[in-house]
Order: sequence, then structure tokens, then C-alpha cells
Amino acid sequence: MRAGATFDLTFDLRTAIGAGVYLKMTIRPKHFLPLRISQIRNLPHALLIGLLAVLTPYKSYSVDYWSPRIAALGGSGAAGPLLNDSILLNPSYTSFLPTYAVAVAYSWLSETGRQYQVSVQDGRTELLQAGAAYTMRDDAIFIHFGISKTVVKRLGFGLSTKLIRNNTTTAMAPELVFSTTVIAADWLQFALVADNLLSSAVARSIDLIPVVTLAAKVNVMGIALLYFDPRYYPSGGAAGTLGHSAGLELTVLKEAFLRLGQFSGTSFSPTGRRSTGYGFGAGWIAPRISLDYGFARSVSPVERSEHTVSATIFF
Repeated sequence: MRAGATFDLTFDLRTAIGAGVYLKMTIRPKHFLPLRISQIRNLPHALLIGLLAVLTPYKSYSVDYWSPRIAALGGSGAAGPLLNDSILLNPSYTSFLPTYAVAVAYSWLSETGRQYQVSVQDGRTELLQAGAAYTMRDDAIFIHFGISKTVVKRLGFGLSTKLIRNNTTTAMAPELVFSTTVIAADWLQFALVADNLLSSAVARSIDLIPVVTLAAKVNVMGIALLYFDPRYYPSGGAAGTLGHSAGLELTVLKEAFLRLGQFSGTSFSPTGRRSTGYGFGAGWIAPRISLDYGFARSVSPVERSEHTVSATIFF
């Protein structure tokens, strides 16, 4: 590719929402331009191109995002994401979600501003299942791409990249996430997620160090869903090498959910560091739409909180 050349990744959301909503991303060798409403087409193939693109030697900046459900569960749930949560939380689980989903989310964070997210996921294709998310905060813009594939009916693998543009310094660099999911039984699931594998200097500067999560989900008669996500941070630091998140999801009248969660020694976006705190929230799932609210708050080392709401249309 010649110097200064550009190429476009496009995806089409018209069949999903019928209103002609488009999203266009242009990537340059040395500059990353924010996404603008334009045109989106052929999700799985474009995601593969995007995956290769972010693996080129850019400089990057990276940060995690918690959806309403993840926030309410205290950051847990990697062994059983719901809808577009799998893009960020556990890309391998996309293969177990045979839907086409479009989601929008809005968060307001104490002391640290607001953030917006739009995501698209297609778990219906036979070759590969894929998803993409675009997150905009006051200080940065983030892009996530994920692909997954089942090897056998109850075993799936996933790989995703995440790229961020720091709006202050314009620094950029990729990070990688690898995950696998095992459906051990109808009531028991496990997931292994290795995050921030490239360990870039910019990622470490915002406390995004490599982390390995071994997550479990237990389904108690379809009424209570229990999540436990212990984490191992190889580089340790002042917070030590171990952390965890745990959550409880209760089914109410088959379509509504109440959620509670707790986290300790876990990266939390409003604080920019590993923190201890709690979360709670609720969700409602209709035949074609899901509405969710989540609240999370850290109590140490500093007190910070976030509120998040989202709407997902799925087919």
C-alpha cells in the first residue's frame, strides 16, 4: 500500500433496523480517524480485514468497557455473556449466540465524564461468527473486533483486537484477547479469557496489564444464574496478582432480570486502576429487544461510580 493510502471497512445495518443507519471507518497507516455515520456492509468479511489491520505495528491505547449487565454483575459473566456482551467480555461465546444484534449504550461516570457505544454482532454465519464495537469517551475512542468458531458443539474459540485513540495525545496501539468456552453441561459453563496479551506501554499506563480470567457459570433451575470470575495478573503490582468478580442474576417472570455483583482487585474504568466495589441493575428481554440498566461503584482505593443504559435489537 502506498504512503498515505486509505482503505474502508464497511458494514450494513439496514437489514437489522430498517432505517438506513450506516457506520464507516477509515484507517490510515499513521492516523486513525474517528468513525462517522456513513455505510456498513458485509460484517464477517469486514471484521476479518479489520482484525488484520489492527495487527499492523500501530502505537495504541486501550481501555475496557462494562455494559449495563457486566457493571451490574460486578464485572463477572465471562462464562455466559448475553447478546453483544461477548464482543468485549468473551469473544469465543459469540458462536453460542445464533442471533444478529445491534446495540447502543450510554454511560455517565462520576469524575471522569461520559461514554457512548454502538455494537454489531452476527452469530448466524456458518464459517465464522463475528462482532464489532465502537466506544467513544471524552478522552478516547475505542474499536473492538472479535471472531469466533466452534470446534465441536460445546467447545468454542475466539480472538479479538481492541484499538484506542487517545484524544489528548493521539497515541495508538493494539491489544489482543484470546478466549475459549466449554459448555460442560446444561447447567454448567466455563470460560478462559486471556486479555491484553501485547502488554503495550500505553495500555500499562492506564492499568491495562495482562490478565487471565477463568470464569464459571452455574444455572440453578433457570431461576438463578451464578457467576464467578477469578483473575490472575502476572505482573502483580501494589494490588497483588489475584482479583475476582462475582455476580447473581435472578429471573423474574421469564422476561426480566435482577442483578447483583461484587468485585475486588479488578480494573474499573472510572478509577483507572484495580479497585474493589459492587454493582446492581436490571434487564428486560422481549422477543426482539433487550433493555438494560447497570450501576457499579468502587469503594477503594477511591470512591467512583458509573451508570449505564443500553438497548439491543436482535433477530
